[in-house]
Amino acid sequence: MTELDKLDARTLSTSALLVDYSLSAPSVSKKAKEKTTEVRRKEDTNAVSVNKEPYMGTNIKDIISLHSEVRKVVDETLTLAWEKGGCKLLPMTNYQKYIEYMTKKKDKHDELVQKFRNNIPVMVAKAPDRMKDLFDEGDYPDPDCEVSINNFMSKFKFDYENFFPVPEAGDFRVDVNSGAMDDLKTGLENMLKKRLELGKNSLWERGYDILKQWQDMPNKASVSKTTVHTNAENLIKLIDSANITNDRNLKRLRDDLELIVKSTNIEMLRDKDCRSMEKELLSKKAGEVLKKFDF
Repeated sequence: MTELDKLDARTLSTSALLVDYSLSAPSVSKKAKEKTTEVRRKEDTNAVSVNKEPYMGTNIKDIISLHSEVRKVVDETLTLAWEKGGCKLLPMTNYQKYIEYMTKKKDKHDELVQKFRNNIPVMVAKAPDRMKDLFDEGDYPDPDCEVSINNFMSKFKFDYENFFPVPEAGDFRVDVNSGAMDDLKTGLENMLKKRLELGKNSLWERGYDILKQWQDMPNKASVSKTTVHTNAENLIKLIDSANITNDRNLKRLRDDLELIVKSTNIEMLRDKDCRSMEKELLSKKAGEVLKKFDF
C-alpha cells in the first residue's frame, strides 16, 4: 500500500486548495498578413511568415517578463500540478506566501499596465512612421476613444484569487441510490489520487532534471548559481511544503539534494585551478543519487 492509497480525501481537502491564476497580455509580435502573402507569392513558397512588433518602444516586454517571472515562482516553488493547463494544488502551508507574493506582483503589474496606457497616444502617433508598410490601424486602440482604449487594455490580466476546495468523496448533493453513490465516491477518490500523483510526478521530474544537470557538469563550460544551487533549493522548499502524503522516497530525494547543495562550493566550481575536480565530484554525487531512485 502506497502513501496515496492511505490518503483520505478529506485529509487532502483540509491540507490544500485549488487555485486557478491567469496572466495575459497582447502578443509582442503579430503576423503581418499582407506582407506574408506578398513574400509568399514572390518567393513561390508558403514556408515563410513575416512578423511585426506593433508595440515596440512601449514597456509591454516588461509586463510579459513579469508574467514569466510569476509563472516560474508559482509553478516551481508554491504549487503542484493538478490538471494540465488548469488549476494548481496550493498546499495550505504556502497559502500566505502565495497571497503576499501575488499581491506584490499584482501591484507591480498594475503600475506597468498604467504606464502602457498613459503612453497610448504617443505609441499610436509614432506607429505609422515606425511601422512603414506594415502599419495597420487595427493593431491599435483609438487614443481619442475611451471605450476603444478600455477594450484594448482588457487584454492585460492578472487574476490570482480564484480558489476552489479540493473535492471530497462524500460531498455530493444528488439523490441517487446507494450503489450509484458508492461508484461516485470511488470515482472521485481515484481522480484525487491521479491528480495528486500528477503533482508528485512533477516534483520527481524536476529532481531528475536537476540531478542530470549536475551529472553532466563536467561537459559544461560555464557554471551558474541557478543550475547548482537555486533550482535545487527551490525544489527542496516545495517538497517540504507540498509532500502532503509524506512520501518517504520523496523525502529521501529532498535530503539527498540538500546534502549535495550544502557540500558543493560554487566558487570552487568556477575556479580554473580546481573546477575540473569539483565538477567531477558533483557529477559523481548526482550519479549516485540517480541510481538510488527509479526515475
